[in-house]
Amino acid sequence: MINYLNSKLILFEDNKTDKLQIIKKMVDVMYENSNKIKDKDKFLENILKREEAGTTGIGKQIVVPHARCEELEDIVMSVALLKTPIDFNTPDGEPAKVIIMVGAPTTKNTEYLKLEKKL
Repeated sequence: MINYLNSKLILFEDNKTDKLQIIKKMVDVMYENSNKIKDKDKFLENILKREEAGTTGIGKQIVVPHARCEELEDIVMSVALLKTPIDFNTPDGEPAKVIIMVGAPTTKNTEYLKLEKKL
């Protein structure tokens, strides 16, 4: 998991925000600090579609928004730590404080599923 992160892909969010704002901010950070996203808007669209399909919350204030999409060169990941928790429609009803966003190209299914399982 650590192979996919660097310090520029970790956000510490002190300001109050909402679900859409933090997702957009994380996609921007991933786009600006990795060379793995070919089309930022398409990746954002896929992340939002996955969020609409159902919660990505795993409980205990942790959520893992994720998507597979052709517009990625390789697996990309970002972490956001929030000072003020936000609603992510989690199964346990707890607002999110830790957001781990993962994107993977459609060609990396096995690696992607292994990463998701670890998370």
